[in-house]
Amino acid sequence: MKSIALAFIAALALGAGLAQPAAAAGDYTFTTTADFVRDCDVSSPPEECAMAISHVEEVIDNWETPNATCDGGLNELVKSASNAELIEKLMQRLARVVPWLKAHPDYDAKPYEDGVWAGLRGAYCS
Repeated sequence: MKSIALAFIAALALGAGLAQPAAAAGDYTFTTTADFVRDCDVSSPPEECAMAISHVEEVIDNWETPNATCDGGLNELVKSASNAELIEKLMQRLARVVPWLKAHPDYDAKPYEDGVWAGLRGAYCS
């Protein structure tokens, strides 16, 4: 089921022009949480910000209990009926995670994945 869900997310994201086929976590221009906040705290965040949220959701789904971030997790993203809906869901998460991270600078020096994970939990599980 997870591989089908991940394939669906990838297909939607690729169809939306959000990711290149070879995109991986190491391909992002940010490495730390501070970099992520700097690059994504803009009125029109780059596509890689939404893909970073998706990437963290995928990792969480593989390593933690389902919906560990209280936002519906990967299962909620898979329910997207269209590219537009997927993008909207990712951007909504981004819009909640970035302000949470700005209010918690103790994550600044940590890898962006750790910060995004903390931001998702902090924004949705509180």
